[in-house]
Amino acid sequence: MSERLTILGFAFASIFGAHRPLCAQEPAASTELTMVSPRAFEQPSFHLLFGDQVDLPGGTYALRQRTSAIEFVFEQPRVFGQFGLGWFYLNEGYLGPKEPHQLELTAPLHYRDGFGLQLDRWMALGNRCRLGVAAGPELYFDTTANKFRSQYEDRHGSGLVLGFAGLCRVVSGFSLELRANRSLDVASFDSTSYLVGLAYTPGGSDDRPSERGIAASAQPAYVELLVGKAQIDDFRAQIDAGFSEWIAYGDSLSGAIGYQVSLRGAQIHTLLSSKAAAVQLTAQQGFAAGRLQLYAGIGPELTHNDDHVNQTVDTKLDLLASAGVRFHLRSRLFFLLQYGRVADSSKRIDIDMLLLGMGFDVGSRPD
Repeated sequence: MSERLTILGFAFASIFGAHRPLCAQEPAASTELTMVSPRAFEQPSFHLLFGDQVDLPGGTYALRQRTSAIEFVFEQPRVFGQFGLGWFYLNEGYLGPKEPHQLELTAPLHYRDGFGLQLDRWMALGNRCRLGVAAGPELYFDTTANKFRSQYEDRHGSGLVLGFAGLCRVVSGFSLELRANRSLDVASFDSTSYLVGLAYTPGGSDDRPSERGIAASAQPAYVELLVGKAQIDDFRAQIDAGFSEWIAYGDSLSGAIGYQVSLRGAQIHTLLSSKAAAVQLTAQQGFAAGRLQLYAGIGPELTHNDDHVNQTVDTKLDLLASAGVRFHLRSRLFFLLQYGRVADSSKRIDIDMLLLGMGFDVGSRPD
């Protein structure tokens, strides 16, 4: 099965963080080693980490095996006093036997990823480093098969992810990070992952980051049109990828919280035709005076599938989650890159979508 797509996105609650200094003390007036401002870590930050990939150490350890891992984290510090919130996506890779597709499996086969929200707490370690702990719930997607790959199931469930991380600033805005996670998942398997990567803090070297244009601003009413790739999460040997289109209208409800109504279609090779309508609760974080926006959404989707393999047609209620980034070129026109995931209630047709498109602000953008 092809690797799932690594997503960009951010936490709903993370956009409400208050911007306060990381440390009470001011940096020394002069020192031989350039010291990081105490405000340097107070901004929202992006973390991209890998394990057991491109000769990097670590990876996922579970079911007496080791495989690769990828994690993306968007963090908003100081949301609740000393505690911050981080939205994460964790791909724990492929675990199981390597037999040819047509042979019976000698052990269960898994491909699991998930996303969730963690409460975190950081502690300064010297002038350039910090240590942190985190804990929070995860919604996981585990494509699994027990006997033959074609008899797969897309299992969904919830669990708890515990994390420990250490990072040190290496250049302005960028830090080297080491992270360890322990996933405790109900009705699936526990795992441990070790990762290494970089954290980026926009405006992280500025003593007055509020001037960098980082804000959770309201999004005016908008329309979007996107097209791109769609892929079923499965272990089948035949082609499981195709084309998808998406049209959406959204508006703000209160501040950075809003809603989106969307229609989408997908054609997966000769396997599946899908049409759907969805309503999502959305949230966003603005950067660069609002010209760059990260957003995420989640909500119910009414899906109509025509399964050409099993000769069945059904309509059901699924779960849709999406995340992406908007690039505003002019006052109203923007381009966007979006990832979407459909959690199928029948546990057979989870769909990933990577889409590119453009949009137009219907309402006036806030100053």
